[in-house]
Amino acid sequence: MLGILYMLIYIFAGVVALLLQNGADMNKKTCMGANALTYAVKGGHGKTVSFLLDKQIEFDMRALPCELSAMFVAALHGYDAILRMLADRS
Repeated sequence: MLGILYMLIYIFAGVVALLLQNGADMNKKTCMGANALTYAVKGGHGKTVSFLLDKQIEFDMRALPCELSAMFVAALHGYDAILRMLADRS
C-alpha cells in the first residue's frame, strides 16, 4: 500500500478516511518532517485538510529545511480558504 503522505497529492478525503480506518498513520513524518496535513495543504485539497483537522492531526509540525508550517504553505500557495481553516483551528 502506498503511504498516505504521497497519496494525498492525488486523492480525496474519502480515500484518506479509508486509509485511516485500515491503520495508516496520519502523523507519520517524511524525512523532511512533513506529515499528511502538509501534503494536503500543498496540493490545495481543502476537504482533506478539513477532514484531517477534524481527526486531530498534529497541526504545529514544521517541515524542513526552512521549518515551514502548514499555515505558511497555504499562504505561500494562495490558498485563502485553507489558510482561514487552519487559522480557525490554531
